[in-house]
Amino acid sequence: MFGQRRAVAVVATVLLAATGCAHETGLGISVEGGLGNQTMMTRAEETSGMDALIEGQLGWTDENCLGLGLALDGSLVITPAVFPYGTVFLPEWDGIQLRDGTIVMIGEQMESGGGFVTPPPDIMRHVPLNCHVEGEIPFMNQ
Repeated sequence: MFGQRRAVAVVATVLLAATGCAHETGLGISVEGGLGNQTMMTRAEETSGMDALIEGQLGWTDENCLGLGLALDGSLVITPAVFPYGTVFLPEWDGIQLRDGTIVMIGEQMESGGGFVTPPPDIMRHVPLNCHVEGEIPFMNQ
């Protein structure tokens, strides 16, 4: 019986660590404004850890938040995205420049390592409403 309690305690500790570590490992968001009410979200600090391949077409949501066009149910849906740390918004070129110098124009495909995360409310309260969505959004590392 003592062994069962110990196993339950270990599992509970692992679950708490797993659910809390995303926020603690740098899901901070910086916001940059562009022309009009255009908004881009970027990682607030250089991080790694999530390494899923994120691919999509750079574009604007209907609410003027920079995002990625992802294929959902056979159509392209642009969802707000959090771009890698050091990404610069280029309104005069209608695109972005990644920290490594790569330029991605609106309508072009891009890929990055990262993951899909539901941003915690304490982070999103600093983000303009035009970038708020329900559920997970792409968080890109590099």
